Amino acid sequence: MNGDLRVSFKPVPATNYVRMTVSVNGTRFRMTLKHIIPSDFQEELISLSSTLFRIYKESLLQHKPITAKELKKQLTASTPSLLYKTIYRSCTSHFLSIGKTISLEQYQFQLKTIKSIPIFCQLTYGIPEISILALPDTFLDQLEAFFANHSTEKHRSREQVQLIRTILLKEYRKGNIKLSDPLNQQLTLHNILEELTPEDVFYLQEVHLPCHYAAIRDIFIFSCFTGLNYASIKQLTCRQLRTMSDGSLWLFLKEEQIPLPDLSKQISNKISKISNDQLLFNKIPTIQLINRVLHIIALKSNIYKTITFKSAGKYYLSQQSVTKTKR
Repeated sequence: MNGDLRVSFKPVPATNYVRMTVSVNGTRFRMTLKHIIPSDFQEELISLSSTLFRIYKESLLQHKPITAKELKKQLTASTPSLLYKTIYRSCTSHFLSIGKTISLEQYQFQLKTIKSIPIFCQLTYGIPEISILALPDTFLDQLEAFFANHSTEKHRSREQVQLIRTILLKEYRKGNIKLSDPLNQQLTLHNILEELTPEDVFYLQEVHLPCHYAAIRDIFIFSCFTGLNYASIKQLTCRQLRTMSDGSLWLFLKEEQIPLPDLSKQISNKISKISNDQLLFNKIPTIQLINRVLHIIALKSNIYKTITFKSAGKYYLSQQSVTKTKR
């Protein structure tokens, strides 16, 4: 093989064994491999060589010249978390829900994004697969540059990057992978900064949606302007909404009154024909379903952020803070 890594295999006479000799950066080690399945042995040797080259290349990326002793140690250690395999495995169950929580178009887009990761690794690092712990601190910047320059859907490159970021953070929080401290900080910081803006909320209000999606969107928007959580909204009745003499709509709670100027038309039309004792929002779905649908609604609104129902409460608090600052 090229560079400072050389791998050779030599059959041991009168046995089913093969001796592997590996030279790297002026050091060397040997291993005896048992030849078990003749038909697959060539592929096994190629796979072994590829693994050695990946480990060697990862050491170069980290500016740490590797020795034969360390190379052998990593080769015989448990398989590390690899970028492409982790991302694909994480989405496998998600892909099985086509037509339920994900549309066919979204499935095709996400699958295309995930399948482009080996191409990204090859063009960026010179290897089609890389260990997650070996990713450099510049990984996210390199990923954004790759999708911006090589994606067939350049207008959706931000969404592609967000998909990979979300998957890595989810797998890390589950304890399935380990991340370097700098990369973990970047992913976490990015997630914290992904707060809704007034423009985002406007796009969510304006996007045309099927009735079952629109109902969930309305509940989410209501939370954005009131700060009420899922449990509180489920208990609201129309009696708590009152139209004042000037035509403004207010929500009356036990401890406070909340003006709803941005929702007056939407809500007034919906409650004009129902009794005061009736729940404001009937048949509210489970929070799990709401969060899944919010992801779809966000994409339809061209918002490439991870949105859950809690995002509405955070938005409300951020807007309250802005209002107090202006005062």
